[in-house]
Amino acid sequence: MAVAAMCITTIADICRHRSVGNRSALPYIAKLISCILLAVYAVWPKDSNLSSLINIIGIGTQAYCLVKYLTYCTDVYRHWCYVCLVSATVFLVSIIALYLSDVEGNLAFFSWTCAICRIVPAIVPLLNVGTAVRENNMRSMPSVLSCGIALANAILSIGVACTGTRSDGSVPEVDSFLLYPSLVAFGSGVVQISLHIRLRLLLQHQE
Repeated sequence: MAVAAMCITTIADICRHRSVGNRSALPYIAKLISCILLAVYAVWPKDSNLSSLINIIGIGTQAYCLVKYLTYCTDVYRHWCYVCLVSATVFLVSIIALYLSDVEGNLAFFSWTCAICRIVPAIVPLLNVGTAVRENNMRSMPSVLSCGIALANAILSIGVACTGTRSDGSVPEVDSFLLYPSLVAFGSGVVQISLHIRLRLLLQHQE
């Protein structure tokens, strides 16, 4: 939920400048897909009301972010965003229909699909690293607060993934579906925080 909510800080900056700049809609679309898939996973087979609620809040947050993005983006970005949304809808319907057709048989496939969909939002901001370095500003990247939240969330998720226990309580069991996306998110967060630090040091040097 923290990762979903952290987009609000970026959207607030977009609303303040009434422009999306060089930012992409992909992070919001990817997180929306992830929240929908995880909401389905939370209902069946996990039967977790708390996880369902968290992901429903995430869905609402990402939908709000997308509406604001579409409000302030250029026509070219808007058309591209609509194409991505249609593609995402087709993907979601296909994956969920396949999963529900045989929950037990397709559980592993669906779990890895959810894991991959958690990885995508973590690496998408890195696509703008070149722009940030070239322009010497971070307007195309998430804010430092967003990066900090993402990094903290990744560290906590790695801890949770590595401290689980088997059903008989005998030995620790690593949750691969949580661990691998969290490791990717951690690496992405480190890179983004490093860019923010680099830019601030550069600005101080210029002064």
